[in-house]
Amino acid sequence: MPRERFSENHTFLPKRAFLSFEEIEKVVRSCMSLGLEKVRITGGEPLLRKDLPRLIEMLSGLGIEIALTTNASLLKKEAKALHSAGLTRVTVSLDALDSELHRTMSDSNISVDSVLEGIDEAIRVGLSPVKINCVVQKGVNEEEVSKLVNHFRHTGVIVRFIEYMDVGRTNGWQLAQVVPSGENYKTSSKRI
Repeated sequence: MPRERFSENHTFLPKRAFLSFEEIEKVVRSCMSLGLEKVRITGGEPLLRKDLPRLIEMLSGLGIEIALTTNASLLKKEAKALHSAGLTRVTVSLDALDSELHRTMSDSNISVDSVLEGIDEAIRVGLSPVKINCVVQKGVNEEEVSKLVNHFRHTGVIVRFIEYMDVGRTNGWQLAQVVPSGENYKTSSKRI
């Protein structure tokens, strides 16, 4: 979320309008009869939600797979409790290993080191597979593709590259910033 569009003066949805854990559980339970088998907790940064392990426990008690997408800023601290509550796997948004580029792309002050520590902790407690989502933006972070692949090679972490896309006119998206899937990147001397 670009700070220039969502500054501290922006009016966000009030917390009282958030679904309660019981309401979320009711929606999930209702959808199970329609074939729902997996729920992904995402949106904004779900680890900021107070008592998230309690929601995970409520949902996993329904017998469905629970996954989480996060920026990993709080993952090191929360991974064990989330796994104990029934979280089965985690996806981390990480667009660059370069600290400054990461700060720019994520529009945050979250350090790459804290993200990597969160990933390591997720692996250590058994959240598997850990997946990395990297949005590739032409002229911005293309050089990070091979760095990410090489960093996570032989770790069991799955690195996925996501097309840079329009997210409701908040990111200044332009077609020229999209990296076509046909472009090849090299890591060391081997194609990825």
